[in-house]
Amino acid sequence: MQKKFLRSLTPALICLASVAFAGQYTKDNDHMYAEHSDLENKVITPNASPIVKHGVDVFFSADFIYWTGRLDGLGYAFTGSPSGTETDNAAFVNQAAGVNVASGRTSYVNRKWSPGFKVGIGLDLGHDGWDLGAEYTWFRTSPSGSITGGTALGTAIIATFQPSPSSQIINSGAAANLVIADASARYRLHFNVMDVSLGRNFFVSPRLTTRPHFGLKGTWQTQRFTPRYNNITGTITSGTTTTTISDAFYHHNFKQSYWGVGIRTGMDTSWQFIQSFGVYGNWALSALWGQFDVNRRDTTQSTETIVDTENSSNDATNVILPSRIVDVTNRFHTLSPVLELALGLRYDYWFSDNDYRFRIQAGWEEQIWFDQNQLFDIQILRPLHGNLIFQGFTLKVRFDF
Repeated sequence: MQKKFLRSLTPALICLASVAFAGQYTKDNDHMYAEHSDLENKVITPNASPIVKHGVDVFFSADFIYWTGRLDGLGYAFTGSPSGTETDNAAFVNQAAGVNVASGRTSYVNRKWSPGFKVGIGLDLGHDGWDLGAEYTWFRTSPSGSITGGTALGTAIIATFQPSPSSQIINSGAAANLVIADASARYRLHFNVMDVSLGRNFFVSPRLTTRPHFGLKGTWQTQRFTPRYNNITGTITSGTTTTTISDAFYHHNFKQSYWGVGIRTGMDTSWQFIQSFGVYGNWALSALWGQFDVNRRDTTQSTETIVDTENSSNDATNVILPSRIVDVTNRFHTLSPVLELALGLRYDYWFSDNDYRFRIQAGWEEQIWFDQNQLFDIQILRPLHGNLIFQGFTLKVRFDF
């Protein structure tokens, strides 16, 4: 009897539990939908884009930049070491005489500040505050430097860039007593960049806004570097023959062309500390797939007077006209990273019943283009390596309408 009762009660208990579970599930599900509905009616990250009234949602910008740009690893000469001449070598090894090498330094091209500009155009897409913009950067610079050698031990000029092994001026393979009287170098950069970004500017707090963005970055650049070693004089001795070198020079001509395109992403942040005034801080990181086309050409010239103490018939004076003894090109593709940083102050002014907005900002900008120095040493046939670095003042004006 009891077993029959339990068997008849079991289906009823199962049905009751099912109804209770279904009711709880419906209640939880209704609550979830209610929360979702509430969130739909709330703005989680309010749009902070400059929405002008009755406008076409377009903006233009223009920047004046005053930057210094330089390529790492371009020391062209140094002092503070024996020059390799017979006189310097003899003095250097004569430690008993107490001879010390004069303190020297490495010579680079001078730092130079140069003007440039940026121009941009953008559009508010009218969808959740997203905007699309493009900006072009133009910059040119051409710093130079020079050094004059001395006669004291350690003050003679040593060429940083090694000459071709075929050069008879510097690599004679015999006892040499050659001196470089002066050296100079010039660096020239033509820099062009195009950035395209898609982003959304929104409020994180009532006074703090941020704009994450992503897009594309493209560049085309030309860099030239021309170290020159002039007024090379001295003697080369081999057996009974002495060759006097005069009016000699050795010139290098490096040219590096580069183009690259790749993905760019970053974030722009602004803190409005008082009405209309704010502090901005921006960063961006790119990875560019591009091609390096690097060429090196070496040119030399000298006058050689040969004297043979045993056979005067070998005496001669040879004028070696300017001749190109190196012409090598290295072309390859690689992926290169770029880091951009900016920090400054800005002011926004709304006018004509908020139909237009004018912005002016000033700040400091820095860029690092990693591993851009692909110039190579002919002796070891490998790149010198170094970064292309920019830093300087940027003044921007922007008009939204």
